Amino acid sequence: IGPLLMDMNGQWLSNNFSQLYLVENGKEINLENAKASLHYYPGLLQQELALNGLKIEMKLIFISSRESLLNAKIINTSARKRKLEMMWKGTALLSSAHLHKATKGLLISFSNNQHLFQINFYGQEKNNLLINESTYQTKNIIELQPGGFFNSTQVQRYLPRPNEAVKKRLEYDFSTELKKNETRWNGYLKKYF
Repeated sequence: IGPLLMDMNGQWLSNNFSQLYLVENGKEINLENAKASLHYYPGLLQQELALNGLKIEMKLIFISSRESLLNAKIINTSARKRKLEMMWKGTALLSSAHLHKATKGLLISFSNNQHLFQINFYGQEKNNLLINESTYQTKNIIELQPGGFFNSTQVQRYLPRPNEAVKKRLEYDFSTELKKNETRWNGYLKKYF
């Protein structure tokens, strides 16, 4: 679910604004049928899916009070080469939301205020971004050797003031930010225990 836009109104932008889809040989791989494990660790949400010789590891961390990083690692656990279409899709539920292409991603503006929501896609992706009114989709063709993997990372940020968008970094190294996140949370926990 999410993200929740906290602008004193607390409205949900979407049910799921970054939904992962995989297609192989023209047929969608139904991730709902995957063996799933979900874990919450202090400062980290982690989901693992295993299905049809694929393993998908998704991790979500917050890197500031208004920014999160979402990393999806798609691993070929089969003994054969795989060619997949990997897509991120989302639909804005708010009638005030307007989707626009931006450098390395997507920018959502709102007709009832000056706030912005931004998603920057980076990593190994080429990001063929398509927008249709309140819906977006990215599409990448990925080829995975046996044991090979593909990383997809996105930074999502809420910007209550439009001029903040210019000051923000477009990319972060997920591993580095994950280590910073772990150090920060270990510090929080050390204070209490």
